Amino acid sequence: MSTLVDDHEGVTYERGQANARSRTNTTADSVKTCTLACADLWSIEQVAAIEAQSENNELLPQAIRRAKRTAGGYAALFLSDEGTDKAGRFYWPGLAAFAAKQVVEGIEYANENIDFWSLNFRSKAAFARAAAANTFYYLLKGNFWVFIEVVPWMTYYKRHGRESFDCCVDQRDVATYNPEVKRQMHALPWAPGKNVSLERSLQSRVAPIVGPYRIHDHAGALAEVDNCRATAPLKAGFAQMKRAENIDDPLDDARLKALYRSAESFLNHEQRLRLQRLVYDHPEFRSAISTNDFFRRWAPASLGARTPELIFNSEATLTDDIIRNELEPARLKPEDVSESMSLDDGSLYNEDERMAYVARILDRYHRLMTKKTDYMLDQLRAIARWQHA
Repeated sequence: MSTLVDDHEGVTYERGQANARSRTNTTADSVKTCTLACADLWSIEQVAAIEAQSENNELLPQAIRRAKRTAGGYAALFLSDEGTDKAGRFYWPGLAAFAAKQVVEGIEYANENIDFWSLNFRSKAAFARAAAANTFYYLLKGNFWVFIEVVPWMTYYKRHGRESFDCCVDQRDVATYNPEVKRQMHALPWAPGKNVSLERSLQSRVAPIVGPYRIHDHAGALAEVDNCRATAPLKAGFAQMKRAENIDDPLDDARLKALYRSAESFLNHEQRLRLQRLVYDHPEFRSAISTNDFFRRWAPASLGARTPELIFNSEATLTDDIIRNELEPARLKPEDVSESMSLDDGSLYNEDERMAYVARILDRYHRLMTKKTDYMLDQLRAIARWQHA
C-alpha cells in the first residue's frame, strides 16, 4: 500500500486495500480466487472517488482544482456510455456537471470578493468580508462532499451491474468499510467537523470572521451525509434509471420520462438529504445568503451581490463570442440556456423555495437535452476536460 498525504489539511490515508494473499508458484496461469463482500466493493468505489480528487498520491491541496474535478468527473460519467445502448442513463450527473461548473465560478468569485472587501473597505465592511469567507468555506464543503458521497453509487452501478448493486445498495455504510478506507474517510476535510486549516487561512485574510458569520460546523460531514447510507430518493432514482435502460429506442417518450424522473429523484437525495444538512442548515451560511440578498435588493451591482443562476454552457458567463459561435449556430438565445432565482422566488437556504428553482433547472436541462442534444453534448465534453484539472 502507498501512503496518501495532504499536509495542507492534515489528511493522511492509505491508498487501496489488500483483499487476498497468494504465493508465487510454478503452475502456469494459476489463479487465486478472491471473494469480495459488499463492504469491500463499496470500499473500492470510495477509494476511486477519493483518487479522483488526488494527484501523485496526494489529495489536491488546491480547493479550486478539487472543485473543478467534481464538475469534470460528473460530465465524464455522463459521457462514459456514449456510443452504447446505455448512452444518457446517468442523467443526473450530466445536470450535476453544469451545476458544479457554476459552483466553481461561485467559489472563485467568493474568493475574489474576500480580497475586494479587504482592500477597499477594510474597517467598515467586516460583515461583507466575513460573508464572502463563509460562502467560500461552505461552497467548497458542499461541492467536495456531494461528490465523495454520490459518485460511488454511480460507479458501483456502472462497474458491478444491477444485480450486485441491488444486493449491496443497503449495505453501504462508512462504518463497515475496510478499516484503512474507513480511516481515510474520517481523515478527509470536514469529515469529523470544522475544517480548521481552511478556517485559519480565511481568518488570516478576513481578520476576524465576525458575528453571525463565525464558522461553527461541528457536526462533521460524515454525520451530515449519514455515513453514506442509501436513501429512498436515491433508490427511486436507480429504479427509474433501470426503466430507461430497458427501453431500446433512445427517443422513446417513456425512456425520456424515466430519465427525467431519475434525475428528479437524485436531486431530492442531493438537495434535501445531503446539501441541506452539509450547507444550508448552518445558521452562519444562512446569514451569508441573507447578506447577499440584502445587497441584491439595495446595493449597486458593483458591490458584488450575485443572483443565483445556472447557465447551460461550459463557461459560467455568456460572452458575445459564446453567443455568436455556440448559441446562434444551435438556434439558441441566452435566455434559452439560463435559469435564475429572483428575490421574489425566495431564498436558497429555504428547502422548498430552492427546490422550486431546482425543478425549473431540471425542466430546462431536460428540454435542452432532448431538443438541442448536440449542443449539450459539446458543452459536457468541454466540462469533462476538468476531470484532470
